[in-house]
Amino acid sequence: MKIWLVVAVASTIGCAKKRDDAPAQPGSGSASAVALDTPAQPPAAIDAAPAAAACSFAPVDPDPAKWTVDARHVGPFTPCKTDLDLAKLAVALPASEGYEIKRIVDASAPVVTYEVRRKGKLLLFAGTQADEGLVSVRILDKSIAAPHGVHVGDSFKKVRAALGELECAYAAAEGSESVTCWGKDDPKPGDTEHAGFHYGVAPRPTSSRERELLSKGEPPPPALIDKHAVADIIWLPGKS
Repeated sequence: MKIWLVVAVASTIGCAKKRDDAPAQPGSGSASAVALDTPAQPPAAIDAAPAAAACSFAPVDPDPAKWTVDARHVGPFTPCKTDLDLAKLAVALPASEGYEIKRIVDASAPVVTYEVRRKGKLLLFAGTQADEGLVSVRILDKSIAAPHGVHVGDSFKKVRAALGELECAYAAAEGSESVTCWGKDDPKPGDTEHAGFHYGVAPRPTSSRERELLSKGEPPPPALIDKHAVADIIWLPGKS
């Protein structure tokens, strides 16, 4: 089992404001008498960058336990490069089936989060980032199965049996330590190009031996991870 040590550093990413196109400036130069009544010619067209494709949502069964979850889907969510359209998402996950969707904006962070509940139960959070689109879907309900049949609440011993060798990393942010693991086919922390899954460890390691390892910045042996459970499953859609 390979262990990575990762320190998460929170940073604020400024988002440039969209500017209206500046009005075209008329050309300069002298005009002959015969051209005085000739209307001005419009400026040559400037090729604009194509607009990012709007997010679309795959049709899904109302029961989250029947959702497709793979490198390209988590239920209705598919990779996209714009913010989510709340009205379209509400069509994919309708209120008539018990779904509740909340858009959460944190002024101190560049990420907009969408909270999805069904009949009051929290299912997941979907995060979008300016200029990036959908960056992650964090599964929190055990009814949603990740690839290889892994669920929130499963032991990491079961995860290891399903995925084979795991790599794990400590992530320390604002004094709070956590551990995340991933399989050999999943992207490593910091890899935003490739799609895959990360598996959070719960509860946070708290035994005296684990605290000692954390204080020294050392990785825990596999036996310590195996006794913990999956806290959340995070889908990273990547860019490929």
